[in-house]
Amino acid sequence: MKADYMITAIARARGAKCIYSEDAGLKKFAQDYIDVRPLPNIERQMSIEDAF
Repeated sequence: MKADYMITAIARARGAKCIYSEDAGLKKFAQDYIDVRPLPNIERQMSIEDAF
């Protein structure tokens, strides 16, 4: 829990508008203080074998 508090406090102190996280504990704590958004889906990089 300490890490969740530290992440939230640092984000707020530095003027962040949101935190990107999939951590349920962080979201539960931080949502009253800062916007918590899920990580965006990133397409998997093509392998070298698929390139040829």
